[in-house]
Amino acid sequence: MHRYTAHLAPWFDDRCRRASWECRRLERRYRRTETPDDRLKWIEAVRRRFQLYRTVKQEHWFGRLSQHGRSSAPLWRSLSSILGRNRDVVAPNDFTVDDFVTFFTSKVDAIRAATADKAAPPPEAGAVKCFLSTFRLLTQAEVRALIMTSPIKSCALDPVPTFLLREFVDLLLPYVTCMVNLSLRDARVPDSQKHAVITPLLKRPGLDTMDMANYRPVSNVTFVSKIIERAVAKQLHQYLTDNELLPRYQSAYRRHHSTETAMLRVLSDAADANQVTLLGLLDLSAAFDCVDHQLLL
Repeated sequence: MHRYTAHLAPWFDDRCRRASWECRRLERRYRRTETPDDRLKWIEAVRRRFQLYRTVKQEHWFGRLSQHGRSSAPLWRSLSSILGRNRDVVAPNDFTVDDFVTFFTSKVDAIRAATADKAAPPPEAGAVKCFLSTFRLLTQAEVRALIMTSPIKSCALDPVPTFLLREFVDLLLPYVTCMVNLSLRDARVPDSQKHAVITPLLKRPGLDTMDMANYRPVSNVTFVSKIIERAVAKQLHQYLTDNELLPRYQSAYRRHHSTETAMLRVLSDAADANQVTLLGLLDLSAAFDCVDHQLLL
């Protein structure tokens, strides 16, 4: 099975490949001569190869985990990869594209209809004195940093692979910067960057693959649109932070805030004071798909 390891294991490098070639060379030699000396050399080479595999595998995964540091999301992705739990299950061929379009559209429409007769949420007490009317244009250095720190993922709609864009980033940087700044200046994304390749993936292993409710639509968009999105998100987050507009106790979707900080807050405020603690967990269906854009703006 070691002949297929290179296609299955990310840690399989040139050292492992050379060791595998050497084992096969000694094996062929022993099959030809059938001498005890050649058999011993072949056995020793096999033992060295498996020892090398263990060493290289440990070096690869320990190095990969150490690179993430305290970044929990990539750390969990790497752990899932090690444990073989990150294999996404695509929908079976029994469902068509129209089936999923109808299902996901009707799902959001039904949720909206259930709350259509509700009154709009009241405004917060006290008018906000700050405004964000325009986005700041980025320098080439800022766009370069966004490109180099983005995950190396490509979309079928990209004209070139992401790794190729990163390799020639200094040559293409003026053009990408111009595209990003035009979007920031006009406060809009070009129509060419609004397309996505949508794949329905099973929410978690073990669910019924014949139930469309167990799938989530994953949109794969172009790399340039991701760069524009990150540029906007960075400025929005900076504006909200500087003007103290984020809820004080919000833990999700914030740097240095997570389930850990939320749990620490509960423990420090209630449990340590010998108070009864009640934890209510609320799961909102299609939460982001149901955000009213006009109300948000």
